[in-house]
Amino acid sequence: MVSEQQLLAWIRANYELAEPLSSDIHQRVASWTARVTSKEDAYWLRFQRAKYQSQEELEKSARLVWRLGSTAVRVALPVRRTDGCLTGGLLIGAEPWTGTLTHEARGDHLDSLTPAHAVALGRALAEVHTSTELSPSSAPRTIDAGSLAITPLQRLALIARRDCYQASELEAVALRLTGLLSAWDLPTGLCHGDVHLGNVLFQDSVPTLFDFECALGPLAYDLGCYWRKRVLADPDEVEWTNEWQAIIDGYGSIRQLEEEEHRAIPLFAALRAIWTMAMPTLPGCDWGADWLKDPEYFEAHLSEIRRLVELAAP
Repeated sequence: MVSEQQLLAWIRANYELAEPLSSDIHQRVASWTARVTSKEDAYWLRFQRAKYQSQEELEKSARLVWRLGSTAVRVALPVRRTDGCLTGGLLIGAEPWTGTLTHEARGDHLDSLTPAHAVALGRALAEVHTSTELSPSSAPRTIDAGSLAITPLQRLALIARRDCYQASELEAVALRLTGLLSAWDLPTGLCHGDVHLGNVLFQDSVPTLFDFECALGPLAYDLGCYWRKRVLADPDEVEWTNEWQAIIDGYGSIRQLEEEEHRAIPLFAALRAIWTMAMPTLPGCDWGADWLKDPEYFEAHLSEIRRLVELAAP
């Protein structure tokens, strides 16, 4: 891992930040981050292995977030480098990494939302979905049912024992859900890619979104990501149902969901759960190898997937 001295030298060489600078490095599962403070502001610097996500992909994602900064939705904006780019490379040992420096979002993390917070978050997601034109060439990646389940299960089949992760059951679930989704012509556009309460801060009732994993995909996917996290985390069905309805109301005040999109939300939640389970098989990942040998790891994920599939059933 890079030292603080090396990191600050890299920042000084690539950004015009007011001295003095300091940093606090945090190791994450699939990347590492550093909170960087200057005399005037605070930032987050996130690095990923270039073989996990290329600099070109990260640059496209950062540029989409930059464009969102000129719209009504609040986002944590990337910082432009002295070379005009929004991302840059760093060699650690013999391995290339790619990083993006982003202004620190302001506000509070919430574990659950009041109706006002939920409506505001729903509006913010709809503003993301409607405010930026996105073509396939400008998207860093594309989300579809196959990339969420079929491809991850194919990677998993090359590494883990089929009986360890109950392959037949998962393959049947993936085929059924992707078959249902393929029959619908769902609206697509810019997706945040990882919507949950950990990636939004609130000042009063105004949300700021950050940690975008920008992609071209079905707009219902973002709602499915959020639905999955909250329905699994909140045991109070009444409170969660009210929160969800407020999010849909807020979203609908900007963009009306089609009937098929409503039906697709829990399906995307279940497929996202499969994708999450198979994360250790992603290209460039050198973590999670032991998880893929542990039946308890898969059983915990399977329990969630089964519950989501049950909730998604018509």
